[in-house]
Amino acid sequence: MHVLVTGGTGLIGSYAAVALRAAGHDVRLLVRSPGKVPTVFAPHEVEFDDIVTGDITDRASVEAAIDGCDAVVHAAAVTSVERRRAQEVLATNEAGVRNVVGSAVEAGLDPVVYTSSVGALFPPDTAVVCPDTAVATPKNAYGASKAASEHYVRALQSDDHPVTILYPGGVWGPNDPNMGPNLSAVVTNYEAGTPIVKGSGWSVVDVRDLADLVVATMAADQGPGRYVLGGHNPDTDRMNRELTAVGGRKVRRIPMPGAVLRGIGRVNDAVMWVLPLDLSITGEGMQYLTRWPGSDDSAALALMGRPLRPLRETVEDSVRWLVASGHLDVKYAPAMAV
Repeated sequence: MHVLVTGGTGLIGSYAAVALRAAGHDVRLLVRSPGKVPTVFAPHEVEFDDIVTGDITDRASVEAAIDGCDAVVHAAAVTSVERRRAQEVLATNEAGVRNVVGSAVEAGLDPVVYTSSVGALFPPDTAVVCPDTAVATPKNAYGASKAASEHYVRALQSDDHPVTILYPGGVWGPNDPNMGPNLSAVVTNYEAGTPIVKGSGWSVVDVRDLADLVVATMAADQGPGRYVLGGHNPDTDRMNRELTAVGGRKVRRIPMPGAVLRGIGRVNDAVMWVLPLDLSITGEGMQYLTRWPGSDDSAALALMGRPLRPLRETVEDSVRWLVASGHLDVKYAPAMAV
């Protein structure tokens, strides 16, 4: 298939593009900054020359990129948690979905794969987050943008258009072009310590598993589909042990009530309203950390045809890259010195 990938200079999109190429598909990238492409894909030792310059908020450039393609993977989104960028997040993400997914449906592409987020379904109306969980009403801009997009895409599914929705949880992995919030949280845990909270815990999805799920969706005539990939769900105590084992140095443990963590997150949200900061402890993030119920990934794993990578592999590869790239001082993870 000739597959258009949006968000190819981001973590999810770049890995999806590489995995699709490895699976034998021809890949076209829609990007705003073509100059970033060689840098992003250099660690993967893959080159892409089918590149269209454009923006997901510009329908004309989207339609030009779709022309000649058989399928599309829409992974582009603004993920900033800065409250000052809330309107940008809301406007860009929903408009992008309407332009990319809507244009692909109108052009008759099959399949049309949209990378949503478990944030569109949190908090869930089911015991765990699953493909049938109703769309939630998140208060943060990113979650709200995903929820608004979700209503639009599910309406397309109701009309039997071949749209597949993927719901990843917290995505981890090496070679993150934009240093997203999940790996930023890892750095914070090493530097400041791990909050130990009774109850729920982390959602950890290896970006390579998510990319393989994208490849597994690349089949025509399958109709609409929805797949949750929340990944591993270690509690905070286990995550502390994993970070300690991988880094080779004891990571500080900070017992803390969930309500206090959520309060700190709200304070940081207020700070980000007035200062241009992307803090790793946010109101949204602490809601997930203290109230995440887990997910039913069975449909996604059945489609992939294999289990998730071990949690240790994901943590180790991510931390090794954080040290090698200079995002994490090696003194916090001396085992990664080599």
